[in-house]
Amino acid sequence: MKKFDINSVTTPTLQSDILLKLQSSPADSLSAAVNSILSNRMIPEVERVMIELIYRNGLRVSELLRIRGTDIMQNGSFIIRASKYSDNRIGFIVTGAQWFQSWRSYPGEIFRDYNRHFVYYLFKRRGISAQIIGNQNKAVTHVLRHQAIENIQKATNDSAVTAQAIGHRSKRSTEHYLNHKIKK
Repeated sequence: MKKFDINSVTTPTLQSDILLKLQSSPADSLSAAVNSILSNRMIPEVERVMIELIYRNGLRVSELLRIRGTDIMQNGSFIIRASKYSDNRIGFIVTGAQWFQSWRSYPGEIFRDYNRHFVYYLFKRRGISAQIIGNQNKAVTHVLRHQAIENIQKATNDSAVTAQAIGHRSKRSTEHYLNHKIKK
């Protein structure tokens, strides 16, 4: 197993700058729906945290499920371990920060009791899905990753910064997302 290098992650300054820009940008209908879910206290907190982590950080489901308690830092940020063709990076959480921080000392994966099927059905149950232009089927678990990439691109207007923030090693990967937008 490859040893994790904290210096190989996207700088927290870049991520926090992007987060601030995103908070001040106008919301689209999908973002409004997600924000409604995040503020709904009737929805279990673990579900809201999962949705927020994917939405704010553009996580893949596999990246979400691999978050360990020891990846969580005191300032509310956490390490997103690289998967597929991406780089390690730093993520942030806002709404579910207190629940998330309570797992800091846990050595294992904090979502160990969940799997990708649970996340899929969670998204379906909460009405999170959309048509991606160029795809036949509706996107479910990947739709918030698409939305995060679109939001970061709108906030920064720089595909290189967007690629770095999302963890893509190649700008071509990011451009694929930017060329296959969510149907409004």
